[in-house]
Amino acid sequence: MATVLLVQEEALTFIPNFQFTFFLIVTYSVVFGFKRTFFIVLIHVLLDNFFMGTFNLFAICPMLFSYTLMSFTICIFKIKKPIPLAFIAALFSIVYAACFIPFGLYILDVKLEQYILADIPYDLILICTNFLLVLWAYEPVKKVLENLVLDYRMEVDYDIDDDE
Repeated sequence: MATVLLVQEEALTFIPNFQFTFFLIVTYSVVFGFKRTFFIVLIHVLLDNFFMGTFNLFAICPMLFSYTLMSFTICIFKIKKPIPLAFIAALFSIVYAACFIPFGLYILDVKLEQYILADIPYDLILICTNFLLVLWAYEPVKKVLENLVLDYRMEVDYDIDDDE
């Protein structure tokens, strides 16, 4: 699952702030629960930053914090319906962008107003795509993942019974 996150993000890097990361983490949170999703997110964030050449706390901390908090929120409130999940994805797109502000100000050495004004179009793209992706694609992808998990569990149970 971490590989899927990494590959889709790398494949879509040519489109600014368009990716399926939030959508997939939302879906993983519902299907796999918080603990498994946290490890998927951790592996993804570390690999993503390693491959993108941004392996530093200025990139890792905001990503890990916002993705983990989103997954935790979904799991703690047991949110499973597409519309509330779409709003969660949109909200955490804002949290994600906000988490980068202090690091961006430090690295770019610009004023807060300049940073926010320059970032607004990209944040709007991120918010809208995450909202729409969850709204439109969550149910079918969730069903596919649930079937894969069910098939895997049946296969594991069969293998265990076969050994006896």
